[in-house]
Parts: sequence; structure tokens; C-alpha cells
Amino acid sequence: QTSSWSSDSLLNNYVAVGGKEYQTYQDRGRTIYIYDGSSATWVNGGIWYQIEGKSDLSSDQRVRIAASL
Repeated sequence: QTSSWSSDSLLNNYVAVGGKEYQTYQDRGRTIYIYDGSSATWVNGGIWYQIEGKSDLSSDQRVRIAASL
């Protein structure tokens, strides 16, 4: 979805809200947050992306998906 958030505002307004545990990854100029063990979110070019739900994707696979978009 479209968004005016930066990576920092995404962290402060969504990822860190409610005490979610998260990890931060950097790839190809993107900051990707992986949280709840299987979800990922990032912003790029005014678009907010999310990968949600339970899956067998590794963190590395989630980061590679984020970097490819």
C-alpha cells in the first residue's frame, strides 16, 4: 500500500508497537524488519510492503524477496 513512512517511522509506528520482537536487516538500500517469527515489512519508494502468515521461509528468503521488489 502507498505510504509516506520512512524505515524509521515504520519501526516506530508499526513494528515496535505492542512490544513485538523483531530483527532488522539491510539489503540493497532497504531496511527490512522481520517480526513475529515469520512476518516481514519494509518501505520502498513510497510503498509499504508486508509478508505475513506462517510459512517455512527463512529470514534470508524473506530478505531476498524484499530486496527483489
